[in-house]
Amino acid sequence: MTQAQEAPAAPSLATTSGATVISTDSLGDSVKLASTSLATLNANLADFKFV
Repeated sequence: MTQAQEAPAAPSLATTSGATVISTDSLGDSVKLASTSLATLNANLADFKFV
């Protein structure tokens, strides 16, 4: 999967742990977004830039 393909797929690649969303790409790199939810991420995906 290319980076361009992974950006829109980010919410489907994400899991939650308490109040933290953890998104892991196909290479195993991950980002943790504290104090958020999958609903918030989905509603505001355009605010994020994946590079």
